[in-house]
Amino acid sequence: MKENDPSSVLLFLVGTKKDLSSPAMFSQIEQDAIKLSEEIRAEYWAVSALSGESVKEFFFRVAALTFEANVLAELEKSGSRRIGDVVRINSNSCNLYATSQKKQSNCCQ
Repeated sequence: MKENDPSSVLLFLVGTKKDLSSPAMFSQIEQDAIKLSEEIRAEYWAVSALSGESVKEFFFRVAALTFEANVLAELEKSGSRRIGDVVRINSNSCNLYATSQKKQSNCCQ
């Protein structure tokens, strides 16, 4: 954090082994973790590798934020500010890089 622009860093505090704590113990640990995450300006996640609880959601969150940061950085670098310049991902689209300037093909219909 000292060597990088804090606004360009994605910081997460991830609590693991959630499944090993009693509910009362977990509640206290989580309160402390939330307080720490607020102090260091991190996003807090409690996960359990054993049960898989919140693991997939956490990695999707990291991927989504990373993708968003990269797209915004590319737009800023290229000077693009129009909505049509943004990459659109649509689950029904066979062309994941379609923009408003291109017509989508009918290959997936």
